[in-house]
Amino acid sequence: MICAVIGGVLALVPFLLFLTKPALEIQAGAFSESFGAAASTRSRSFTAGFLVVIRLLMLFILYRAVRHRRLASPDAPVTRALVVMAAALATLSAFHLMVAAVQFVRPEYQVSEMVTANMNAGLSALLLACLILGGDRLHPSRAADGERLRRRDRNSQLWIALACALPPIALLIKMIHARAESGADLVSAALLSLPTTAIALWAVHRMQRHRRMPFRLLIAGFGWGAAVAVGYGMALPVLYNSLSDQLLGFNRFVAIIDGVKVPVFEELAKGVGVLLIAVVARRWVTDLVSGLVVGASVGLGFNFLESMLYMSAPGTGGAVYQHWLRQVVGIMLMHVAFSALVGAAIGAARQTRNPGTRLVVIGCGLLSAICGHYLYNSLISLLPLMFRVSEPVFAMVVLPFLVLLLLSPLLVMYLVLLRRGLRYQSTALAIELRHEANSGHDAVTVAELPVLLNPARRFRTLVDAFLRGGPLAYRRLSRLYQAQLDLGMCHWHQARQDPDGAEVDFTRLRRQIQEFKTDDEIRTGGGR
Repeated sequence: MICAVIGGVLALVPFLLFLTKPALEIQAGAFSESFGAAASTRSRSFTAGFLVVIRLLMLFILYRAVRHRRLASPDAPVTRALVVMAAALATLSAFHLMVAAVQFVRPEYQVSEMVTANMNAGLSALLLACLILGGDRLHPSRAADGERLRRRDRNSQLWIALACALPPIALLIKMIHARAESGADLVSAALLSLPTTAIALWAVHRMQRHRRMPFRLLIAGFGWGAAVAVGYGMALPVLYNSLSDQLLGFNRFVAIIDGVKVPVFEELAKGVGVLLIAVVARRWVTDLVSGLVVGASVGLGFNFLESMLYMSAPGTGGAVYQHWLRQVVGIMLMHVAFSALVGAAIGAARQTRNPGTRLVVIGCGLLSAICGHYLYNSLISLLPLMFRVSEPVFAMVVLPFLVLLLLSPLLVMYLVLLRRGLRYQSTALAIELRHEANSGHDAVTVAELPVLLNPARRFRTLVDAFLRGGPLAYRRLSRLYQAQLDLGMCHWHQARQDPDGAEVDFTRLRRQIQEFKTDDEIRTGGGR
C-alpha cells in the first residue's frame, strides 16, 4: 500500500505540471533545454525514441497484468471494467506511439500544446498503473484468509482502471481551465443547462415501464459521457490531425476523413462507456430497453458538457442560441439518439449466443449512430443557407424544423426499438410472474398480477398509497413492486439462458419481497 501511494504521488507530478504550469510541459527536447543547451536534432530524436521504448514497455506490463487478472477471475465486475479501460488506454497510447515515432523519424516535427498535454497525460496514466502494479506485488501479505487478499486485489484493479481514465479527464480539465482563463462564463452555462438536463435524465429513467435499473447506473453513464467521452472525443481528433498533417498532407481522401473523424471518435468514446456499464452491471443491462436507457444517459452527459463549451465559446451564435438548439430543441435527439442506438445494440447483443452475431449487432448500431451523426454535422451547416428569414424566425421556426428533419429517422428508430423492447419485457413478465405465482411461494400472488403487469394501474396504486400514507408508504410500495418485477426479470433471464448472465439468489429475492410485504403500511393490489 505504501509503495502504491508513493508511486501514485510520483506519477501525478507530470499530470499536475501540465495542468498548472503549461510552460513547464514535457516536450521533445525539453530535457536539453532545461540545462540551458539548445535543443538539437539528435537530442529530440533520442528523447522521442526513448519515450517510445518506455511506452511500449509499460503497455506490455499493463497487458500482462490485465491478462493475468482476466484469466484468474473472468467473471468479476471489476476485472471486466479493468479490461475495457485498459483497452481504451491502449488505443489512445497507440496514437501517442505513432506521434512519438514520427518525432523520432522527423526530429523537426513540432506538436501542438494540446497534443503534448495529451501525450503527457497518457504517459502519466501508464506510469501510475505500472506503479500500482509494482506496489501491489511488493506489498507483503499480512492476511491469512483469502477474502482479504481478494479485496486487496479488487481494490488494485479498481485503481488501475481509474488510472486508465486519467488522460481524457486531464485533457478536459485543461480545456476547461483554458476556457475559464479566457473569460468564458462556464458556471452560468452549466447552471442554465442543468434543469433541462435533469428533466431529460428523469424522462430517460421513466422510459423503463417495468423493472427500473438503479438510478446510480444512469448517473455513472451520465458521468462517463460528461467527463471521459468528451475527453476522448477531443483527444483523438487532435492526435489524428497531428499525424495526418505530417504523414498524409492534404488531399481528397484526407478531406473526406476529416468530416468523418469527429462522429467516429465521439461515438466510439460514448459506446465504450455503455459497454463498460454493461459488463460491470450485467444483472441490469440485459436487453434492448436497459441498453437503450444506459446509452441515452451517456448521450445526455456528453450533450451537457458540449452545451457548456459551445455556450461559452465565442463565434457560436451566443449562449441563448446554443441553449435553445442543444438543451431544448435537440436534447432528446442529437447525442441522446446516437448513443441510444449504440446502447440498444449492446443490449440486444447480450441476448445472442454467437460471438460473431454479437459483433455484427453492435457494429450495426455503431454504424447507424456514426452515419446519423455525420449526416447531421454535414447538413445542419448547409441547409440554413437555403432560408432567407429574420434571425428570430430562423431560431424559433426554421432551426427546430431542420433538426427534426435531419434527426427524425434516428428518433423513430430508437422509439421503435424502445417500444419493441417493452413489448418483449411485458410478454416475458406475464409468463414468468404467472409461473412464480403458481409455484407455491408467497412472493407473488395471482391477485397481484393485474397490478404488476399494468404500468398504469401500478401508478394509480402508488398514488393511492401516497395519499393514504405519505411519501414513506409510496416508497415502500414502490420498492415492493420493483422487487417483484426484478424477480420476474431474473426468471426470464434464467429461462432464456443468457450466455453471460449474472448469478441471482432467488431465495434472497423472495425473502426481501416477504420483508416488504410484512410492513403494515404496504397495501398492494391484492388487498393486503
